Amino acid sequence: TDRKSLIDGHSRPVVSLCFSPFDRKYEAKKRVMLATGSADCTTRVWRLPCDGFSGESVDLAKDSVLLTGHNQSVSILSFHPLASDILTTAASDNTTRVWNVEREIELACIHSQAHPVDLDWNFDGSRLIQFLRNGVVNITDPRKNAKGDSDHQAVKKAHEGGKPGRISWLGNSEYFLTSGQGLSSVRECKIWDTRKSNVSVETLSLGMGTSVFTPHYIEDNNVVVLLARGELTTKVYELEQKDATVNGHHCADFMCHDNPTVASVLLPRRACDTSVCEVARIVRLANDVIDEVSYKIPRAKDLKNFFADDLFPNTARNGEPVLTAEEWAEGKACSGPNVQSLNVNNLELMSERTDTEKNAKKVAARISANTFMRKKAEEEKRERERNAVFNQFAQMATSHADWVKNQQKDENPDDSDSDWSD
Repeated sequence: TDRKSLIDGHSRPVVSLCFSPFDRKYEAKKRVMLATGSADCTTRVWRLPCDGFSGESVDLAKDSVLLTGHNQSVSILSFHPLASDILTTAASDNTTRVWNVEREIELACIHSQAHPVDLDWNFDGSRLIQFLRNGVVNITDPRKNAKGDSDHQAVKKAHEGGKPGRISWLGNSEYFLTSGQGLSSVRECKIWDTRKSNVSVETLSLGMGTSVFTPHYIEDNNVVVLLARGELTTKVYELEQKDATVNGHHCADFMCHDNPTVASVLLPRRACDTSVCEVARIVRLANDVIDEVSYKIPRAKDLKNFFADDLFPNTARNGEPVLTAEEWAEGKACSGPNVQSLNVNNLELMSERTDTEKNAKKVAARISANTFMRKKAEEEKRERERNAVFNQFAQMATSHADWVKNQQKDENPDDSDSDWSD
């Protein structure tokens, strides 16, 4: 077709893209920030209208930022989770670069042994973790390694298989998760401790397959959801942090409908419907459709009038950076994101229920149990009475059979000499 692209600013195909979680400068204009990485070795950052386009081609290049420095295809993009205007790019030239988008300058360049295939920021945005193509995992503070090759090698070989892996930091902790392939194409997830990363603290075997699982970590509930390209199955594990280790507990497997998964992304927690205890919502790209996969926790009907604060603690606030790009580059620390409550309807908290409300279910259950036990005792009594009557009839039948047998003997006496003649 002759259809024009709505966004046209690269000379070669776009191979990666990423939306910014916030954009302070253009918030009044109701615009969002989108970064695109291309096979032409460049990255562009666009300011897009929140209301979308009218359908006609729009020249957005005038308001875009062009970032150059890589000499191969830019395959990974990631905005900083807490600082505004900080963008991380990784390319096949074995480098990872951190940019100040607003000032259009490069803040750091990290050289690696192989090209990164995945990366993630830690909870407070002070360290960057990278999964390299050769299985090595690096953990770096880009501000301390702004101009050199001094990246820190945390894991020499995360997985024995040859497939590119995936990585995710496990919330506000020193643990991170890697997903890859072991020997004989057995897929696995490993959990590592940054303080002693010579050996994993937990390994989850996920069965054989050709695609590596992509982990989506739900920080508020310590749950990880795993989806793989080309498959319908999703796996859910709870990660229990206890006694300086992490234990993975398999929760369930789910089957997606229709077409296999091509790509997936976890929506922010504030997109979940708390009224039905929806703890996660994943947008899944299939061959010709985009659908949503919802994960809900079943709760009793009498608890629906309460807010499940045990499932929904305060979560990251939308669109509010904690640091500016300059503050982060100067090394200013923060404890984490600004948070907000998901109790938008101001319901009574489940943890603040009165003793009467807490025990209402127990009282109802006790009454129901007592009723059940009474009915069971009555049924057992009737059963005993029926058995007693049945036993009486059985004894009477046996006595009658014996009497009939004796009568037959009296009417036909046994004469042993009747067959002998004189």
